[in-house]
Order: sequence, then C-alpha cells, then structure tokens
Amino acid sequence: MEEYIARRLKGLEVGEEEREWLERAVDFHGHLCGGLIIGVRMGLLGLKELGVRRAKGEELLAIVENDTCAADGIQVVTGCTFGKGNFIFRDWGKMAATFYDRNKKRGVRISISPEALEKMREFREMIHKLLKEKGNLPFEEVFEEVRRELSGSNLEKKMEKTLLEMDDDKLFDVREVEIEAPAKARMFASVICEECGEAVMEPRARLKLGKIVCIPCLEG
Repeated sequence: MEEYIARRLKGLEVGEEEREWLERAVDFHGHLCGGLIIGVRMGLLGLKELGVRRAKGEELLAIVENDTCAADGIQVVTGCTFGKGNFIFRDWGKMAATFYDRNKKRGVRISISPEALEKMREFREMIHKLLKEKGNLPFEEVFEEVRRELSGSNLEKKMEKTLLEMDDDKLFDVREVEIEAPAKARMFASVICEECGEAVMEPRARLKLGKIVCIPCLEG
C-alpha cells in the first residue's frame, strides 16, 4: 500500500499528515481517487475547524450530502461511522458535509468551492462525455468503463494534483451552522420474525395479519 501511495503521489506536494491519512483511507476504500482526496481533506478541515480529535465515541457527528468516495475518506479521518450512529447520509447530491461537536454544540458545513469546481471543469466535462457515450449500458458497466478510461490518465493526475495542492480556503467553503443534533444511537431488544425466524430490532418489527414480521417479510 505504501508503494502504491508513493507512486500515485510522486512529485506532488503532500504533507505528512495528509499522506498518512490518505494511506489509511486507501487501505479502507481500495484505491486513490479525487473523491477520496476530497473526503480526507474535508474531514481533516472539519476536525481543525471544530478543534477536536478523531471521534472515539459519538461526541462528533458527520452528516454527508452524497454517497461518493468522499464519504469513505470522511469516515476514516473523523471516526464517524454508520456503526457508531454518528455518520448520517443525506441523499442531496452535493459535495458537502457538516461536522458537529456535541460537547460544544457547534457545527460547521464544508463544501467544495466554486473555484475548485472551475479548476476541475475539464475532468468533469470528460466524465459527462463518457457517460453520454456509454449511456446505453447498465450503470455498473458505465461506471467501470469510465473508471478504466480515466484511471491513471494525465487528466486524472491533473485533477488529483489540484485537489492535493490547493489551500483549504481555496478548495473549500466553510460556514458555521446551527443544527438540531439527532439523538445518540440506542440499543433495542430483538424479537423473532414469525415468517423467516430471524431476529429483528423491536422498533423495526411490523404486524402482518396478526403476526410479528420483519420489513422484508412484510414487503415480500
């Protein structure tokens, strides 16, 4: 993994902290890409803006507005994860995330800046072109085709260089936000679905013709 990162980052100005987190993120995510870089840098900036460390429990909350590779970078850096209940996904299709410190009751929303988007215009236009050309294929095949054609290309390297070397205040827009923090994760008792026999959290159980069932059995 270190050899892979060293090869991909060769000749780029990357700080030791960012390099370390990129290595950890790639180990988790599987490959280096623009989205992962954004997520790592966004997560590091979120911690810096709030003056907090990586979360061990639920003291820090991350709310992401897309389900791209950036989300994995944010999870790795911040310690906010689905399993801990402090990583929330909003399907809004925006390259943005809100970080909230429960102890200080303070939040910041970080989004990709218009300046950064402009610098990546060529790369985005190429993706749109490839997607249009291959639009008749199933989504999974289109995605893999686009990845294959752009992976390791000069265009991809140019974008990664931009994302890694831009200053935080150029790459991102940051603003203070007030949010109503969701309740912390709770433990629930389990009940047995009377159709499939599997255990299901009590609040997710449903009634079907007088029987306790899980959601898949209710909808199946």
